[in-house]
Amino acid sequence: MLRQLKRNKQGVVFITILTVILGLMILLVGFMSLNVSQVMITEKEIDSIQAEIVGLGALGRALVSQMSATPANLITYNQMIGQKTFDIIITRDTSGGGISGTDMLSVTVDY
Repeated sequence: MLRQLKRNKQGVVFITILTVILGLMILLVGFMSLNVSQVMITEKEIDSIQAEIVGLGALGRALVSQMSATPANLITYNQMIGQKTFDIIITRDTSGGGISGTDMLSVTVDY
């Protein structure tokens, strides 16, 4: 029996190499999935930051509109950044619920 094991060393080496290759492939797939999820999270974060910046710009536009002789209660427009379109909706609440009874503005950005 010991003689058979001595003659079969090449098969053990082959199985060991296959096991190591399989382990490395599993690690590679794990690293790739981590990278893909990080890219997706980063893209969502970029969209969120861009939407915030567009919303701040829309707030300035809404304030300028309120200074006109006939301020609008609803302003809608689209802003394109790269390949992404941001839909901006600005509404004015005339119920006087703001500070010292002023009108409130609501800016909504959808992407």
